[in-house]
Amino acid sequence: MPVERGQGNAPFGSIAYFTDTGLLNSDSNFRWDGKVFSTAGPSGESAGMQWLEEYITLSTTALTTDSATILLPAYSLILAVAARIEVSIIGATVWRLGDSASSTRFIGAQTTVSAGSSFWGFNTMNGGVTTNANGPVQLVDAKVRIATDIIATAGAIRVAVLALAVSPPAR
Repeated sequence: MPVERGQGNAPFGSIAYFTDTGLLNSDSNFRWDGKVFSTAGPSGESAGMQWLEEYITLSTTALTTDSATILLPAYSLILAVAARIEVSIIGATVWRLGDSASSTRFIGAQTTVSAGSSFWGFNTMNGGVTTNANGPVQLVDAKVRIATDIIATAGAIRVAVLALAVSPPAR
């Protein structure tokens, strides 16, 4: 059944088709499972866009804290990273969000440490990016890393990553 422009769950200005099987349209190669939008090609290639999220409590014994889970999937493009301070950062006065290769890959040095503050990380999409380590390309599974200037005595940041992962043809 079509959902016309501006009606139902369709974004304004779009036309979409939904069935009770979770298909976005009549083509069974497109799927939405509530978390991941994916598509498959005729030879087994696929792509999927997903949000990966984690609540990260800052280390009180080190200058860096890694996510517990993989938030940067292999063979993907990291399209955006968003962060929200859930518990005010105490002790540290500057924090950054990146990975093990670059502490500012996603969000550069920030001095706002108050709970409720939100940040958007598009550093990987800047025109001045000249290496894969600082750009959107993610070739191996990795964790995000929060780095502080001084060891924090308290603090927690919720990090969300929007990734587009791809796989090659299988046949």
